[in-house]
Amino acid sequence: MNFSLCKEYRFAKGTLTSSKTGKVYDIRLDKDDRFYSYIKPYIVAGKVVGLKKFMIDKIEISDNDNTFFDEDYCSLNSIVLAKYDNDEVFSFELSIKNVRIHNTNVSRQAYENKSWVLVLYEMEVPYQTDIELELRT
Repeated sequence: MNFSLCKEYRFAKGTLTSSKTGKVYDIRLDKDDRFYSYIKPYIVAGKVVGLKKFMIDKIEISDNDNTFFDEDYCSLNSIVLAKYDNDEVFSFELSIKNVRIHNTNVSRQAYENKSWVLVLYEMEVPYQTDIELELRT
């Protein structure tokens, strides 16, 4: 199935895995987050050529030990649900290595119920990063 033809998509089960410690953090983004529209052309292309920063309206990161901000780079892995014009839904596996979540001058954060709630943060993807997307069968 051609991902570029989907009319909407979202992360169903996303994680950030630390490149330094191997610790896995579950993440959740709202289905209407603008992040999805910002990164879709790069998912379709399968690559980020230059350094890119994608704004995230709101991301929740599970962090029982309150260690997420000690991490530097992470791998983003997610099950992606993509909906097409005929209302068919297909699932894909997405992987992007060496991403970084960081604040901007308008960011807000809160630590609630062992999770970070980050508002208006950026996901930074470095130069020459491959984006792997595979249809799940």
